[in-house]
Amino acid sequence: MTKPNNNQKEIPLNPLCLSCRRGCKQRASALIAECKRYYAGPRGSRKEWKQLPLPL
Repeated sequence: MTKPNNNQKEIPLNPLCLSCRRGCKQRASALIAECKRYYAGPRGSRKEWKQLPLPL
């Protein structure tokens, strides 16, 4: 596997591929209707919290 040169521009990737764990990333210009290899990445843990009531 070769390392990319610093002179090469980074290719914009498809948003669906960016959220996948697999290494087969498609370009942003590719129209993806369905990907059977899609494996969702870990979701960030979202914690719901409520403001504590302040005594008036």
